[in-house]
Amino acid sequence: MIEKIKMEKAFVYAGALIFPIANAKVSSLVFLLAFLTWAGKKIFGGKPVSISTLDISAIAFFFVNVVGSLFSYDPVSCFKQLVMLSSLIGAYFVISNEFDKGEIRVLLMFIFFSSAIPVLYGYYQSGASAGNQDLWIDRSINPDLETRIYSFFTNPNIYGEYLVNTFFIGLALIASNKTKIGKFLLALLCIAITHQIVLTYSRGAWITYAAGLGIFLFAYNWKFIAAFVPLGIAGAAFSPPVVRQRLASILSGFQDSSFYYRVEIWKNAFEMVKDYGLTGLGYGYQSFHQYYAHYKMPGYNATHSHNLYLQVWLESGIVGFVLFMYMAASSVFYNVRAITKTGIRGSFKELTSLTIIFAILLHGLIDYTLFDYRVCFQFWLALSLTAFASKEKRLGR
Repeated sequence: MIEKIKMEKAFVYAGALIFPIANAKVSSLVFLLAFLTWAGKKIFGGKPVSISTLDISAIAFFFVNVVGSLFSYDPVSCFKQLVMLSSLIGAYFVISNEFDKGEIRVLLMFIFFSSAIPVLYGYYQSGASAGNQDLWIDRSINPDLETRIYSFFTNPNIYGEYLVNTFFIGLALIASNKTKIGKFLLALLCIAITHQIVLTYSRGAWITYAAGLGIFLFAYNWKFIAAFVPLGIAGAAFSPPVVRQRLASILSGFQDSSFYYRVEIWKNAFEMVKDYGLTGLGYGYQSFHQYYAHYKMPGYNATHSHNLYLQVWLESGIVGFVLFMYMAASSVFYNVRAITKTGIRGSFKELTSLTIIFAILLHGLIDYTLFDYRVCFQFWLALSLTAFASKEKRLGR
């Protein structure tokens, strides 16, 4: 019953419903209220909290970034970003400690179906003028591409990453759902999300979608891989010409201005790592942008390094980078072991976590998407699902 829902859980549910379309400040406030409510109860008479190594790493990651930001070129902008990070880590602790298995499923349902609003707006955008498309389209190798949708997001690549992560939440819910109507509704939105991923024309999103789907099918039944590969090739071969052009551009290398642009930024970012890799620049993409001005080539401008690993290293320093990689890697390994032991139907939490983290890490090779609050929330959600599953097994919840 709704009157029995704890206040901290209600805030998390509310945040899950609004985060795709709400301002980052509003979403962070909701998740902060969830954490402060939960922490207040624990401080003033609640049961002790079970702490895992993943929890310790999350806390350490936050404080490493706090210390690094104190000595940043612009501590004020860093601490604005740290407030948002603290809200996500706060949501991580509430989800992993207070939710039960049924409530986790409801939370994932909220997160999945809340994507219907940006998806609907994306369809509207596909038939209307959608911003300055020249920012995202190299017309010399994509002459037939007119519009890349991005819905309420900063750009098509960020929207594509959000959709890929949301799609895998939907797949995990389908695999664990027991009703035909439930599977149908989930599948219907998954199909729409897949179509939207195509309409973003984000090559990174396409690659992570295909790779993640391959992992999902392998976990479900490895025999499906034999059908998945030829079906994927056939789908690409018979797709519209504009899609085939975009797929072919993946192999165009330096002929693609987007790829050339990234390579030049990576070169500059490596130079920055040499100078600031030990301590970091301070948390948040704004720190990178300010320091990058001293390293960039004439005519280049970037707010981030277009690489997850370089960006985390530059923002958080070597200690923060190691902590970040530990959290991601330990979560992946735990989820793989759990799925192997219990099967896909009993591991929807682990499967959701695994595919989201994998997608973000893979896409992170060619872009940085965690600067967007919504994608960053999905990352910490994935970690919270791993922490929940680990505590559920250890404590017998």
